[in-house]
Amino acid sequence: MSSPDVAGILDQSKELDRLRKDQEEILLEINKMHKKLQSTPEVVEKPGDNSLSRLKMLYIQAKELSESEVAVSSQLLIQLDALIPSGPLGQQRRRMEGNEQKKKRMKADADVPRLSPSLRNHLDHLANLKGEQVAARVTQEDADKDEWFIVKVIHFDRETREFEVLDEEPGDDEEPAGQRKYKLPMSHIIPFPKQNDPSTAQDFPPGKHVLAVYPGTTALYKATVVNTRKRKTDDYVLEFDDDEEDGSLPQRLVPFHRVQEYNTFEHPYFQCYSPHLFSVKIDTKEPLSSDYCTFSTLQSLTNTPSSVAGHRFQCSLELIQHDIELSCDVTQRGTANRLSLAAFGRRQFAVAADEYAKRNYANNVSEYNTVIGSLTSQRKNWLLRDVYDDMMLDGVKPEKDTFRALIAGSMKGLRLQDCFFFRDQMKSMGLIPDVVLYNFMISTCGKCKNSVEATRIFEEMKKAEVKPNGQTFICLINACAAAGQLNQVYAIIRDMTAAGLGLNKYCYAGLISAHKNKTPLAEDTSAKILELIEQSKGWSSLEQTRDSAENVMMGISEEELYNIPTAYYIHRRGGFVQRALTVYHVAFQACADLKDVQAVDALQEMLKKDNKTPDVFILMQIMRCYLNSGDIERGLKVFEDYMGSGSPPMGELYTTLIEGAMTGYTPKGMEIALDKLTEMNSRRFNLLPAIGNSLLLVASGEKTGGYTIANMVWDLMQARNITPSLPAAQAYYNGLKDREIPEDDPRLLVVSRTLDNLRVRFGRSPGQFGDRR
Repeated sequence: MSSPDVAGILDQSKELDRLRKDQEEILLEINKMHKKLQSTPEVVEKPGDNSLSRLKMLYIQAKELSESEVAVSSQLLIQLDALIPSGPLGQQRRRMEGNEQKKKRMKADADVPRLSPSLRNHLDHLANLKGEQVAARVTQEDADKDEWFIVKVIHFDRETREFEVLDEEPGDDEEPAGQRKYKLPMSHIIPFPKQNDPSTAQDFPPGKHVLAVYPGTTALYKATVVNTRKRKTDDYVLEFDDDEEDGSLPQRLVPFHRVQEYNTFEHPYFQCYSPHLFSVKIDTKEPLSSDYCTFSTLQSLTNTPSSVAGHRFQCSLELIQHDIELSCDVTQRGTANRLSLAAFGRRQFAVAADEYAKRNYANNVSEYNTVIGSLTSQRKNWLLRDVYDDMMLDGVKPEKDTFRALIAGSMKGLRLQDCFFFRDQMKSMGLIPDVVLYNFMISTCGKCKNSVEATRIFEEMKKAEVKPNGQTFICLINACAAAGQLNQVYAIIRDMTAAGLGLNKYCYAGLISAHKNKTPLAEDTSAKILELIEQSKGWSSLEQTRDSAENVMMGISEEELYNIPTAYYIHRRGGFVQRALTVYHVAFQACADLKDVQAVDALQEMLKKDNKTPDVFILMQIMRCYLNSGDIERGLKVFEDYMGSGSPPMGELYTTLIEGAMTGYTPKGMEIALDKLTEMNSRRFNLLPAIGNSLLLVASGEKTGGYTIANMVWDLMQARNITPSLPAAQAYYNGLKDREIPEDDPRLLVVSRTLDNLRVRFGRSPGQFGDRR
């Protein structure tokens, strides 16, 4: 044996000792975190708490140390094998390995299930639910959408681990007999808290995702907690996903005993459907070791709602394809105190590494940033939270630019709670939001008409010593204006002028919106709007704001940031929007909403005196005001004057005229609407899905006519392969049924099939709860 060989072995041994000491230190920190979470589990619900993020980072470090230890140990074994001569020792070693393999095979082939005391207690608890109402997931594992209903437990089979439940109030589209029975695995059942015992219910903070019973129904949907409750017995104020009305989510009251924690944790190894069980997805035939699993597997378990106590915890694992229960313990093992997962019974399987790599759409922070930008540009803002969760599962640490893109995307999608979530996650990682992010959050509050949160964010910004800029004040003005907080808007303007900041067109736009949105509406609102138009003419070009570099890179215009009504059209060409007329845009829209024809006429005179020509957006508002006020002739004249001026025709003018002419469903108005719809089609204007759905929804309200326009809009959408929205399809279907069309009518059959497909696709969307009572 040479000295260099011995020296190499000694160096590897020292490195092994160092790794084990580092693991012991990490283990002590993990145990401290476990004890903290066990003694005060409510701490994770507090805003700004980073306990779970800290715990995750500890597990990542432990995983890296464990992998380093394996590498060093393997190298050490290679060096020792090269030095140990063959002979009795080698034979003894082979015999020992053979015995170990035999023991493992015996252990793997054992068919007798091992039930831990905690699992037995859990089964006893489930058996005692007989006769009680519970939440049940009645859809299959491979269903696109989960459907949760209130059902009554009839029986629990301890052998098959299945519930027999009764749906006492099925929907109108289900069995006519009135009641329906299901047999469901226990992973599809969530017991409700006791109504007479509030201590059995969890207390969810604002921003928490929950599963709740939608008011007036027996169906449960995903929702977000809005406000903090003062007492345990108070109702929750919730915003249900997809329950959008007029561009915002209404807030609904739900009793505390009808609200449950929402847990849908997805991972290549595990998926959690309820607070009680974990389901193992068997996707490949590559086995994990039956007596040792990696830290990534352990991390997946500890990130779920299962209780973690000290060095041990237990949970039930249900193999979906084989219905096998596994009792799993996390134990201390060996002198190095390494954590391992000991699974007894049949082997479990996981996705192979190469297969998982194919499925993974991003591997580093740069690729994730690209995905976030792509989803935002496609308006799929509801997926941003899922992308962030995938980043955490992959161990990719977000950067400040990542959070900026996430919050900007949430702002575009009007997802206020997501903005707060990303803000809290950012702080937990030691990143301080800058003025741009605070502006995005205040703007989102304005889009959601939540001036209280906008003011709170502004105060938080000052406490964090982040200096507000001009955009911050304008965002705050328009946020308060959207909620009709006129006095607060004037207070902000006084603060601005006291700080030496001049007012620009967006400030006057906010003042006009505040007057229009104030409740109750003042009698002199229109006069105030005209007065503000005159005052706005004094703002100087020196007081103009400019799109910041960050906003330009993210595709956020000032109109979108300040919630100006022209934000959707700002990038249109052909004179659709003149940005210099921003104050006029807001004023014309406000007067059109008020149906004040005299004010609209006065605004046109003021615009003419300023030697300004109305752009297409202003013409849309003028037409809308005339048509909604019943003056179809003047609305039609505005349209014809524009078409005769030689300017490029605009599809939005056609749709404004068609929709407005249907107001009141008068014979003349319906005739004009049909004529312009035919003309619009002959000019081959692109029928956008939003416009098609809007026209179909309005046209379906016709009660006495021949339903010609609704039928034509439906046919145009079908010819262009445009899938109607669920509200539009429902309204059109109701209109057909009201006309007593035969059940075998081809049109009715197509509409009925489309409506059924939409219901399945959206899984009883919370916007349409009338079919389940």
